[in-house]
Amino acid sequence: METGLVEYISKEQSRVVRKRKTQVIEESLDQIVAQTGMVTAEQVITAAARPEHPLHEYFTWDDTEAAAKWRRAQATAMIIATKYVCYLKEARQKKGKPLAAAASAKAVPVRRFLPAFKAEGFRDRAEVLSDEESRKFLVEKKLSVLRGWCQSVIDIPELSDVRTQVLSAIA
Repeated sequence: METGLVEYISKEQSRVVRKRKTQVIEESLDQIVAQTGMVTAEQVITAAARPEHPLHEYFTWDDTEAAAKWRRAQATAMIIATKYVCYLKEARQKKGKPLAAAASAKAVPVRRFLPAFKAEGFRDRAEVLSDEESRKFLVEKKLSVLRGWCQSVIDIPELSDVRTQVLSAIA
């Protein structure tokens, strides 16, 4: 297609070979494993530090910018690490007799702050769970995590029964 001084052609026609980021990363990691038998974050950074290395462009080499990004990551980790202790108030039955909620309750640490729906940042857990739209978003996100977990353990026979039960529960 031509319009004045410009001609548009498809990628196929241009014969431009562009690798996807994941392919570049996988090939680079394979090279490190072939050389050392394993891969560590330090090995990746050392290799990528050379400007001609394929992974070089995926790192922030400006120390001021990298420090700011690292501090944001640290702050996010702090937010995520903040916990509430959650008790389920359900009354359980034991031989036909209800147990006191306190006796049957098990303390479970849960994140205090959850990702805000339609906004950057985090909101208090109770606030997120009490808002219908935010709650729906969170439930779908957690189901997605479970689906991802199921995919990640597909080749671990010891977890096959759990995987099957999770998949049937979220279907």
